[in-house]
Amino acid sequence: MRKIIVFSLIIIGSLMFFNTIYANYQPLSGDIIKIDDTTKPALYYINSQSQRQLYPNAVTFWTWNSGDWNNIKNFNGNKVTIKYISQTDFDRLASGDNVVVRAGTKLIKFGNSYNIYAVADNGVINKVASNGDTSVAVKLYGDNFHNNIISIQSGFESNYTEGQSLMTTNSTVTPPATNILNCTSDQHLDNGSCISNSRLCNISNGSGSQAWISTGWGQCYATSCNSGYSITESPSTGYGICTVNPAPAISTAEILLSEEMSIYGNPWNVGRYVVWEGYDYNIYYKDLTSGKLIPLTTDGKFKVFFGVAGYNSSFYRMGRNLYLNYFNGYMGSEMIIDSAAVGTYSGIVEGYPTNNSFIYTKERTDVVDTYDIFIYSITDNGKIQLTNSAAKRSNPVLSLNMAAWVENSYQIVIFDRNSKVEIKRINNQSGNPISNLVLSDSINYLAYSDGQYIYYYDIDNGITKIIGTTLPISLISVSSPYIVWSNGEILAYNILNGQTITVSQSTTNNKNPSIVNKGYAGGGYIKYNVVWTSTISPGNNKVYLGEIHKY
Repeated sequence: MRKIIVFSLIIIGSLMFFNTIYANYQPLSGDIIKIDDTTKPALYYINSQSQRQLYPNAVTFWTWNSGDWNNIKNFNGNKVTIKYISQTDFDRLASGDNVVVRAGTKLIKFGNSYNIYAVADNGVINKVASNGDTSVAVKLYGDNFHNNIISIQSGFESNYTEGQSLMTTNSTVTPPATNILNCTSDQHLDNGSCISNSRLCNISNGSGSQAWISTGWGQCYATSCNSGYSITESPSTGYGICTVNPAPAISTAEILLSEEMSIYGNPWNVGRYVVWEGYDYNIYYKDLTSGKLIPLTTDGKFKVFFGVAGYNSSFYRMGRNLYLNYFNGYMGSEMIIDSAAVGTYSGIVEGYPTNNSFIYTKERTDVVDTYDIFIYSITDNGKIQLTNSAAKRSNPVLSLNMAAWVENSYQIVIFDRNSKVEIKRINNQSGNPISNLVLSDSINYLAYSDGQYIYYYDIDNGITKIIGTTLPISLISVSSPYIVWSNGEILAYNILNGQTITVSQSTTNNKNPSIVNKGYAGGGYIKYNVVWTSTISPGNNKVYLGEIHKY
């Protein structure tokens, strides 16, 4: 309910000086109405039966409309005026079903689950990701599919009807007979219009039998293929098609990036930049497009470089202070975002950046060697505290929906960053302390090491699997579906097919890998960049870049 109130108050704040009161209101299909009372902020849609249908939240509203609150347009491009009506006129309107997300616009998830759904006509939802497996979502919507996910409050889950999962084979979804436009039983909603059900796709071609489903935009995509064929992105439509099974992923020749200097800290790749700390204690970034090496800092003071969030936000500790430093083709702009208390021994010890946030540990003053967990949001320019109790916490990591860390050396805590409640705890059964914890951003899994093995853990199913061995000094990195680490070589494990490939050419002295998904790179393949350090000789560490091409 809180989200509904916030959403509606935004509307009131934007439109309160432009209200037009419609006395003796007569309902007209397509109207958007609101009670003329600031204590009752909800918006409603009037359907063809003159029923009022509640917009549950702002994200649902904007799948049917565009613009802003002062200039709303519907999906046909026509200007929309919110009509303010009296309580008496409102009470005369019959109540209809709540408005659901418009088909073909967004993927959705509910607050009580990590399942991800595509929305078909009439509020039918088809599961595209479940139990940590997002392979179907990636094939249909690309590796950045999570950017198009919107969250619906769990209380409105009953507004939707769950159809068949798009992970199944040889199936076609037929939408229900009714929807917000009141299409007839032989029609379905497609891009805002009632279209004959004969438009539903169910075809095959020479590259394998395929079950197809309308996207809501007059397009079709493959949901399954014959043996020997796989779903790939169509270069013309961007939707899945069946093609002959590709060759396995390969890695390309590695490239030396840090020929100008020896490096001290582990490198990070973000956008077109690779960022690292030099032996002079300054932070540098290499522009992969121009080849220029640009200093982010020039003070020469000792730093602990944590990494980069977003496309241009680096984080590091200097003394007791935590710094955020922006860069974009020029020397950065440094600012202090937190400080450790005087009297603490370690201060701010560890941190991990991802997307537009940074998670870190901060030493407590009441009990020695105990730490609390904080998240700093670049977008909100502020921090939140996740824990407030004395415990030995380390190795904090972050994704869009979750946070995780190691507690008391042998236990992993998984935390819902939105509701701020603990999800579960994992105990390491090997008896060795846990290190190098990483958390996937788009699939619900994590990876960690215990100085001997690399482990993959499926958060939804509670399944742990050993995927490799490692040296104690190795770092681990993830970019779905790959987990990369070093045991002298740089290795990449694909969680979807269980394949491990070697990324580095040399077989010794490689460590600290970091992987990032670069998206579709042409030629039918997805490109991943992996950067790592290699010790050429004592005191001479270099940064290398390798690529994984996943066809």
